[in-house]
Amino acid sequence: MLRKRKYSKEKKKKKKKKKKKKKKKKKKKKKKKKKKKKKKKKKKKKKKKKKKKKKKKKKKKKKKKKKKKKKKKKKKKKKKKKKKKKM
Repeated sequence: MLRKRKYSKEKKKKKKKKKKKKKKKKKKKKKKKKKKKKKKKKKKKKKKKKKKKKKKKKKKKKKKKKKKKKKKKKKKKKKKKKKKKKM
């Protein structure tokens, strides 16, 4: 019985050593560093959004509408001249 007990203890020790090696491979602190970097990037994006660009776009649209109205008036005058020639 004594011999059997010694044998069983040796086997257990070998198994424990193998498990420890696997755990060391998993414990790489690279994943934690990546998460911290992502958080910093999000903060920078929020600072850039200051709604100034939207105001500029609205002003440009108003100017374009005025130009279109002027062009339509010129076209109407040309049509009237053609009718007079036919008569």
